[in-house]
Amino acid sequence: MESRSLESAICLPPVSPSPPVECGRDWAALLKRFQGDIAFSLGTVLTSIVAFMGSVIAARYLRPAELGVMQTLMLIPTYCSFLHFGVFNGLNRNIALFLGKGDRNKVQRMVDSSWQTAKAVAVLGFAISAAAFVCYFLNGSPRLYLWGMTFVLLALVAEPFSLHLEVVYLSSRSFKPLGIRLLWQNLATFVGNFLPAVTGVLGFIGARSVYTLSRLAVRWWGVPIRARGPGSLVETRELAATGMPLLIAGTLYAYLGAADRSVIACFMTPADVGHYALAGLVVTGIQFVPFCLATLMYPRVAACYGRTGSTRQLRRYFWVLLGLNVAAVLPMCLVTYLLIGPVTEHYLPAYRDGIPAAKLACLSSLGFIYIGVACIIAVIRRNTPYILAIFAALVLVWLLGGYWVQHGYGITGAVWARAIATTVLCIFTIGFAYWLTGREIAA
Repeated sequence: MESRSLESAICLPPVSPSPPVECGRDWAALLKRFQGDIAFSLGTVLTSIVAFMGSVIAARYLRPAELGVMQTLMLIPTYCSFLHFGVFNGLNRNIALFLGKGDRNKVQRMVDSSWQTAKAVAVLGFAISAAAFVCYFLNGSPRLYLWGMTFVLLALVAEPFSLHLEVVYLSSRSFKPLGIRLLWQNLATFVGNFLPAVTGVLGFIGARSVYTLSRLAVRWWGVPIRARGPGSLVETRELAATGMPLLIAGTLYAYLGAADRSVIACFMTPADVGHYALAGLVVTGIQFVPFCLATLMYPRVAACYGRTGSTRQLRRYFWVLLGLNVAAVLPMCLVTYLLIGPVTEHYLPAYRDGIPAAKLACLSSLGFIYIGVACIIAVIRRNTPYILAIFAALVLVWLLGGYWVQHGYGITGAVWARAIATTVLCIFTIGFAYWLTGREIAA
């Protein structure tokens, strides 16, 4: 990259007779260069806002016990997130990597194989949903569990296709088309969010179904690299071999995110799970921005590594990602901490018992600054230490959370366990990513 003088950096060339025009050109070029990132970021931010709004509406019109049942059912797709055996994770890395190497035929074969995997996972998801429904029915569970299995079935069947299509958009850096599709998805989800206000818990089921179906529908149209052939087992195995460590890390992370709620579901009542939804809402909202930044930067990091083959070239991405995450997470945590109490008291008085846990969740979410730099570890494929760190954090949540919940700390005990685990994982991830980018590791 060519160095620029201070004058040109601030759009004031010392010799140009018309600096404002030159400045306008610079801004226009900059806007054009990053319009895809802007479109995707806008769509992602709106997704976070719409999801937050939907959660608030659901909490306002559902009793804590009803919301607790729905939150418990939502754990089923979370614990089934490993069913593709890493194929989608491998595709996410390899599209950007092989596009960086210029091997488009390889990319097409991988897309074909991943699509066939999505079909197989959808069939398996349908079977799991049917089995869970039968179990609830035979055990005499309340009818609410049976109705709730509707959105679980849709999620397990539709999500494999949505994930495949989203990976193709993101790894091929088609941010602008995906950003536009996110706007349509958000519009459908926004309308669906009001269903609980009309029909209560059945409306919540409908809202979740609208989200799942709209997420698939908008990605189906105009995907940049569409599957054209039957794929091959060779490519599928290669994708799985590449993506399995990423899948293990991602699955363990998903389990870590659900561990506190799972502990409460195991040892406490559905109403307690409902009260804890307030803390879950805070955590989800805060970590969404770091995930968005990581999603934007991941294909750039992978392409840079594929092009240069040098891990030292990724050090600049380390500082960029860490700086952006600190700048985004810190103010979000502080503002949310100040607002969560008054907002809950005014709009969600039935959930006021969850305020202490939610405030603690705001502070513990400062640890999410590590999310961005974690993608460097995934690209370099030195995942084993990171996987072990996530597993250790998961064990901490279950051991500490289970102990404290059963010894009088209630749902706050689960938050303390998550806070400690997140802090440990944050320190390790930042240190490990920094260490990796200071050494040469071949691609």
